[in-house]
Amino acid sequence: MKKTFLFILLATTLNLFAHFPVIVDSDKSKGVISDVDFAPLQVGVGFFDKWQLYDGNAHSFVSVGILGLMQKSAVTSFAPINMLKKNYFLQCGFLASATEENYFFSFALFNATHKNYGLQLGAGNISASDWGIQVGLVNWGPQIQIGAYNIDGQIQIGILNSRGKIQIGLLNYNRNSYIPWLPFINWDMGKKE
Repeated sequence: MKKTFLFILLATTLNLFAHFPVIVDSDKSKGVISDVDFAPLQVGVGFFDKWQLYDGNAHSFVSVGILGLMQKSAVTSFAPINMLKKNYFLQCGFLASATEENYFFSFALFNATHKNYGLQLGAGNISASDWGIQVGLVNWGPQIQIGAYNIDGQIQIGILNSRGKIQIGLLNYNRNSYIPWLPFINWDMGKKE
């Protein structure tokens, strides 16, 4: 059961992450009102053309989506499936959040970020680059990670940690350590395979 849950969690998050150029393409999301650079309040129903008040390539202060939302940037945004190119303060996706650049706080069941400079909070978190903090059951990325299972982080605090630089947890695996499997603490000792 645990392996099945982990597989589904990783497959869903990786699938979401793999399609960043497609799903966060706010330029293709047309709205009822077009040719606007700034929208104080963006309201959207879904991901289809003309289902948002303003075009997706507009910057917004507050964005609210009933089913989903695709926006260039927002200070705060709320939608079950929330996709932004840039999140400046709060992105709440409930089910999923996808962001090219997260600067403060991203909250959803699954979070996928290309560049995370803030905090990702969710059951599954994935990020490709840069520094930030991930808190969740499964974390994958080069940041500070706090969770049950952490992969590829700089600093990892969890139950099972894998391939991190500094690891604190019940069981830690680091292939660049002279003793790859250690309980409680392990770190990258510079050993090359």
